[in-house]
Amino acid sequence: MKKEFYIFRHGQTTFNVEGRIQGQLDDSVLTPLGVRQVKRIGKLLANRKVDVLVCSPLRRTRQSAELVNAFIGVPLLEDRRFREAEIGKAEGLLHAEIEDKYPDKYRQWKSSACEFDNICFEGGETKKQIRGRVMDALLDYADKSDYKIVAVSTHRIVIEQIMIALGAGYIDVRNGAILHIVYQNGMWKIIGWLE
Repeated sequence: MKKEFYIFRHGQTTFNVEGRIQGQLDDSVLTPLGVRQVKRIGKLLANRKVDVLVCSPLRRTRQSAELVNAFIGVPLLEDRRFREAEIGKAEGLLHAEIEDKYPDKYRQWKSSACEFDNICFEGGETKKQIRGRVMDALLDYADKSDYKIVAVSTHRIVIEQIMIALGAGYIDVRNGAILHIVYQNGMWKIIGWLE
């Protein structure tokens, strides 16, 4: 059976504007631009026959999911496996501060090279760990649920790691971007970005 997924990044947040690493901190909220970005997602998904909307439990993705759900009106579930990367000691810092305090680690973390898949900040997750939990979650919805069309409200690094797992390489995912993928006959396929 064919399963479709619309995986979107939350709208712009106050931390995004400040240039601050959010990770699993739950202190930032959507900006007015972020609200507009998310309403655009809702309009784009309104006629896609989505069965369920799954979100990371962090406030910015929950807020995004609730705004989208005003357009699609489906059950809303939280799943911790779709939460943002745990960045450890770097969470809450400005990108410039991290680059100053941890120059080598920051360069390696920002790199898309596979050789840095096991790099993390102290107390944080590696990209390999993130990819594992996220792909496990997607496979559960694909193989073990009756939902045919699933929307997911999640985060930048999560979507980047999905793209890498599916062989597309690194892509910088903007706020409000929607990735459309399909699972059929045990295989994942990237359909593209919903515009």
